[in-house]
Amino acid sequence: MPDDPAFPAAARYAPLSAYRDPCLALDASLCVLWANDAARTELEALGVPADCVVGCRLPDVATNPAMSGALAHCRRALEEQRAVQAELHVEAGDRHVAIDALPSSEGLLLAWRDVSVLRRLEQRVRHAQRTEAVGLLAGAIAHDFNNLLAAVKGFEGLLEMMLAGQPEALDCAREIGKATDRAGALAGQLLAYSRRQLPKLEALDLNARVREMQGILRVLAGERIALELALADGLSPVMADAVQVEQVLLNLVMNARDAMRAGGRIMIRTANVMLDAEFAAWGVRGTPGRHVRLDVSDTGAGMDEATRARIFDPFFSTKPSGTGLGLATVFTIVQQAGGHIRVESTPRQGTTFSVYLPAAGVVPAARPATPPGGIPMAGDGAPRRRTVLVVDDDGAVRDVLQRALARYRLWVLSASSGEDALRVSAEFDGPVDLLVTDMIMPGMNGMELHEAIRRVRPGIRTLFISGHIDDPVQRAIAAADSHFLAKPFSIEELEAAVRQVLA
Repeated sequence: MPDDPAFPAAARYAPLSAYRDPCLALDASLCVLWANDAARTELEALGVPADCVVGCRLPDVATNPAMSGALAHCRRALEEQRAVQAELHVEAGDRHVAIDALPSSEGLLLAWRDVSVLRRLEQRVRHAQRTEAVGLLAGAIAHDFNNLLAAVKGFEGLLEMMLAGQPEALDCAREIGKATDRAGALAGQLLAYSRRQLPKLEALDLNARVREMQGILRVLAGERIALELALADGLSPVMADAVQVEQVLLNLVMNARDAMRAGGRIMIRTANVMLDAEFAAWGVRGTPGRHVRLDVSDTGAGMDEATRARIFDPFFSTKPSGTGLGLATVFTIVQQAGGHIRVESTPRQGTTFSVYLPAAGVVPAARPATPPGGIPMAGDGAPRRRTVLVVDDDGAVRDVLQRALARYRLWVLSASSGEDALRVSAEFDGPVDLLVTDMIMPGMNGMELHEAIRRVRPGIRTLFISGHIDDPVQRAIAAADSHFLAKPFSIEELEAAVRQVLA
């Protein structure tokens, strides 16, 4: 059947010619009666010459699975004499195509459209929803876990004080402390991933951080792996959380080490870079402008495309004993700092992770030294013991707080809830200098308790404690002119926090 404009079907289907999506008119044998320009282009890509489209039988040119799948739906529409809608995945170009097959008086009308962009957007939304759900679960688990660790860490500190003259027992207590610290680091990863750990952004010298960590990074890499630094001169400071930057470095170096079981080389580089709008659009949250790049490269096994596509997914790991949180946490930390992260990897040729952090416009300030001295016992020169009201719904945490603060000659009151704390405060005749309260409790939460007790005791100061903290809570604490201590904390950290609040 010639491809002739005078062919009757050309006039009959002329109204469909303006369609941008491919449209075909087929007879009962699936022979092409008419095709618009978009359909001719598509079929030509499948190997059908442009001048032979009209008159060809689609089953004769169905040389790929996508075409065969489309024809199966066409046959079903003809057999059942009803409209059939379906979607096919075309491996070439990773395309998703939606097809519509509608029976007509002459046979069948077939139209299809590319829905790849829509499907990718849907996939990103589903991934974001799953990530958010996992983040909420991780934050809840980490909060409860940190409550347990706070008790363990506190009692371990008290044990160390009591076992000062017993070296063997003291070593055992310190091992408990080390295990608690490792558990706390895991909980910290959960909190960072779930965004329940608010970053303390400050201007940092990234080169200085790398140099400070050089010793521990070499130990972490192991004897069979060489660690090399190539740090750029005149590196701009970055706006980031110092602890989280260290966490990023540790995770990336550990990931590189695990990719080189037989040994190899890890290279850490820094550089000043300028990101243009086109590159920044690729990133998740970043903006164009001056950035500092941190590269961590290895000469390890590398990754294939499928692994690379999932490398930042939570709980995805290629290691039998891996938690799948390390790189997911790195990704979240970089996002929170307003940066980008890219990964380049080839099987058997190594991997490079590139972290881009926004450059700061100020010189990093030196870390203030912790002031010497113990907790001030007296207020306004009065020779009296300070009084602290401890409030936590977890009995073990409350117990360790009472014991620890009592060792510093503080008078300690305790309560298991906000309502209980108001009652204890009302029954106590003397002044209460400090409120130490958990943020998240059944009934009245820590912030509500702070506001209620300030109305009856205007001079009281507050130290909030919690297993996690997010941005609204941090803003509320700042607005209340109060302090915060994250669980789990050591006895020394508790002492320092109380000293700072009461000083």
